[in-house]
Amino acid sequence: MADMRTFFDNIDILHRFTLELDRHRDDLACKSCSKSNQFVSHGFVYKKHSQGRQRTVGKRILCSNRYGKSGCGRTTRLYLSDEMPLLQYTAEHLFIFLVALLAGFSIHSAYTRATRSLNPRNAYRWLNKLQRKLMDYRNVLATLPRTVPPLFANRSRRLQLLLQTLHQLLSISPCQYYQQHHQSAFI
Repeated sequence: MADMRTFFDNIDILHRFTLELDRHRDDLACKSCSKSNQFVSHGFVYKKHSQGRQRTVGKRILCSNRYGKSGCGRTTRLYLSDEMPLLQYTAEHLFIFLVALLAGFSIHSAYTRATRSLNPRNAYRWLNKLQRKLMDYRNVLATLPRTVPPLFANRSRRLQLLLQTLHQLLSISPCQYYQQHHQSAFI
């Protein structure tokens, strides 16, 4: 059985995938209960942006335990690859933040440039999430030659390690590309 895709290029491909769940039958298994052929499309996922506008960012599918199905009842979210799961901002905002950090801006300045928010509290949350994913990033880079210039010598040791890895990773693929091709959330 193959792992289920989590990130999709556009909403039409995602919608088509969820409508054709019956055709995938034994190909896809629930991560929680390992049963296949139990999925049911369960509606869209929205994010609210400024001025109360809502944007469709994904869909939910349900491992159904009703109507003759024997799934576990858990819901899985499938996202567009330009969305950051569990973040208010998109991959574009995160990419701007990372590029600003790599360019030498302070954490506060980089976050302000990316989000236009004057409160940098979430910038440190983003850094903590990135730090937790550091091993995943390094696994992606493990097969590539290491040619990292000493750009970050004046930064703290923790930030220096993170920025060196991110510099290599972003020279290969931005956040959206990473999510689409590795089927894993960037942050």
